Amino acid sequence: MVSEQPATNKITVNAAEQDDLIDAVTVFQSHRAEVKRRVNLDLKKGQNHVHIERLPSCLNGDSIRVDGTGTAVIFDVVHHAPSYTSSSSSDESVTAAQHALDTLQKERDIAREQSEFLASYGKTLDSKNVNIEDVQRFLDMFGPRQVAVAKRIQELDVQVGKARAELDKARSKSYQDRQGEKRGTRVTVTVLAEEDGQAELMVTYVVSNANWTPLYDVRASIAKSPDATSKMILHYRASITQTTGENWPEVALTLSTASPQLGSKVPTLSPWKIGFPTPPPLPPGQGSALMKQTARRYCDVELEVEESDQDMGFDLFDDGPGYSAPQMATRQAHVATAGVLSATFGIPGRSDIPSDEGSHKVVVAVLDLEAELEWICVPREKESVFLTCKVINSSEFTLLPGEASVFMDDNFVSKSRIDHVSPNDSFKTSLGVDSSLRVTYPSAKTLNRTTAQSGFSFLARERQSISAQSQRITIRNSRLTSVSDLRVVDHLPVSTDARLKVNVIVPGGLDVQQAPGSPTSPDSESRNKDKQRPWTNVRKGVKARWAPLDVGGEGTVEWNCEIGPSEEVELELAWECDLSNIGIGRDIEFDGSVEGNMSIQVLHNGMQTPWNPSGDTVYSLKGSPIDGLYLQNITLKVLDAAAGARLTINKARVNGSSLSGSGSASDRWVVPSSADGLKYTGFIRHASVTSSTYLSFTAGNTASMLFNGSSLLVYGPCGPDNGRMKVTIDGLGLTCNYLASAPD
Repeated sequence: MVSEQPATNKITVNAAEQDDLIDAVTVFQSHRAEVKRRVNLDLKKGQNHVHIERLPSCLNGDSIRVDGTGTAVIFDVVHHAPSYTSSSSSDESVTAAQHALDTLQKERDIAREQSEFLASYGKTLDSKNVNIEDVQRFLDMFGPRQVAVAKRIQELDVQVGKARAELDKARSKSYQDRQGEKRGTRVTVTVLAEEDGQAELMVTYVVSNANWTPLYDVRASIAKSPDATSKMILHYRASITQTTGENWPEVALTLSTASPQLGSKVPTLSPWKIGFPTPPPLPPGQGSALMKQTARRYCDVELEVEESDQDMGFDLFDDGPGYSAPQMATRQAHVATAGVLSATFGIPGRSDIPSDEGSHKVVVAVLDLEAELEWICVPREKESVFLTCKVINSSEFTLLPGEASVFMDDNFVSKSRIDHVSPNDSFKTSLGVDSSLRVTYPSAKTLNRTTAQSGFSFLARERQSISAQSQRITIRNSRLTSVSDLRVVDHLPVSTDARLKVNVIVPGGLDVQQAPGSPTSPDSESRNKDKQRPWTNVRKGVKARWAPLDVGGEGTVEWNCEIGPSEEVELELAWECDLSNIGIGRDIEFDGSVEGNMSIQVLHNGMQTPWNPSGDTVYSLKGSPIDGLYLQNITLKVLDAAAGARLTINKARVNGSSLSGSGSASDRWVVPSSADGLKYTGFIRHASVTSSTYLSFTAGNTASMLFNGSSLLVYGPCGPDNGRMKVTIDGLGLTCNYLASAPD
């Protein structure tokens, strides 16, 4: 007798209608998510085919796992990939509905314009120029026509409303079709049951189109009184986006840094062979003659190494398959609650994450972290003090790279970014400008410093002026609490010429030769050029040192200050430029006299300067140490003069000029006279040890001398006749041409 087999039971489950049965979701940063969905079944005795339809189309078939509770046995799991159908028909319906709506709206606009035209035309009728019969004929035409147009507009309003409803319907259908395309996967589970009863399946699968990124809120508050303490709270958040097609309502959400690579394979190594290149075949009949030459050549050949094309960039006698190095994986975060390769964050409570392309934010943790406050000021760039904090990650959470919103005393300050920070590591972030600290950064002052001068016999003086500058910085603390770690950064000029030396005057103890980046620095040849220099005590609460190169480059000085409540600190950075190894022009003086009433204008590099005659010196310019590096144009121009008035320039002196060499008599400035050229009262050779030139001009003339440290130029209308004067600097081989034109 043949026993009866129980009939096969078919159960269909529409997953789109049971998204509320999704129990848990784990979202990865690699645009994937693992979904755990419960499926409740009424099983019949025997074989049950459970068809779970409308699962996400982005579901990965290899990731499906089905578990169950009860006495039934899961016999088989089959994945049915979605069959993608074109949604062009629904798109065409939307296009047609939109076209119909546009046509009706344009027709209604025309009818409205007709109605407005009739009304405006009636207003143009003038009772003085139109008789009563014309008015009556217009009204007979206007009334019926206006009624017809109004009726047409009313009909079109109704039609436009219906067309808009049809368009909304077409768009809704198109949206549903697109959503349906997102849920085209089907899974068939075969379950064998010994008896009728209820059962529950837990279907786990991985979908794409889901991602999360970390976000941070840095909330800091500074102590307002000496008894209070500063706080720093970090709000660790996550922004989740998903377009899988299924909604995740009220799910247990977990965030993971793991990168599931489905189907990944451990790479294998291929043989790494070396050898000599195969010699080319010899021409017929030349084998014996070339034997020794060939052998000798291949005795000197270099050993060749075979590498893969991707590693070496070229192909070398490949005998086997090439070796391709695998991509280096990014190191993943690790916390105590995670596995060996990843970190997971369980979000407390239940989360609602719909499939809507929106950003949904959840709180990972609120961390009360230790922070070290530091104030930084770069007054040369901005007269403000910036507050920064060094935060120590004392929690068990790994801070992943992400954007951070910075709040100071509950006020938004700026956007920042936090890089990868493991537990017990630290990171820095800026808290914006601290308005309680006020900075004053006036212009630098020039100091007069002199040193004995030797080795330049052509100078008219025995001492050379050295330029020095002083920069003062004042910072006032208006807080009721002290500022214990204020860093001020400024820099001084860095010489690019070995002949030009820069020395630090204040703060004391800073040797330029010991500065980072200096060729004479102790670590100039070492790899650790950014090694921090020791501090030098300036006074109580203030110390200074050379800053590392990564702070501001060469020549950067930094101070560390402590300012008490309602107090201020004054810093000074002073330096001098030593030009003892360079002979360049600085101070320029014209000796002479003015006779009679005369108005004289003085121009320095095109800018008017005060006329300051004193005794036998009619003009004096105190230059800076670097004036010799640029052209210096001094112009004396007679604007107006009474009869008999006279301007005489007897001598032009340039201290420190390089226009003299050995100081011998043949090395003086020589200006040959020309009877046919200029009319002048002087320009004679000066035989003394001072290198000077005499010249004088009459009223109405202009004298100009240009000094650049290596040449001299004299120009301007110096007489009633045109002329040409050649100025020769013997020994240096330099010449300057002079052209004179008649005065106006």
